[in-house]
Amino acid sequence: MDTKQTHKAHRVRKAGASAKKKQQKTKNAEKNNPKAFAMQSAQRADRMARRKAELDEKKFHVPMADRTPKVAPPLVVAVAGPPQSGKSTLIKSLVR
Repeated sequence: MDTKQTHKAHRVRKAGASAKKKQQKTKNAEKNNPKAFAMQSAQRADRMARRKAELDEKKFHVPMADRTPKVAPPLVVAVAGPPQSGKSTLIKSLVR
């Protein structure tokens, strides 16, 4: 058994859904942009570059507010009570 086994190639579809998909792919290949993700409009590229520069500049001017509380918040809070007394409502209002 010194012979090398060769596999047969798949046969090309000539009819059916698979063949139609294949034809659509080759048909759309001509429409696709050969330079993938390249800008086609210089005006749009300029607008996007300006917007990016503005957003980057805006990051430098954001005021830094000190949001740390003066008193440390409690680690565990327990809300106990009978059913339908508004425990969940109280917690939801505190979170807001």
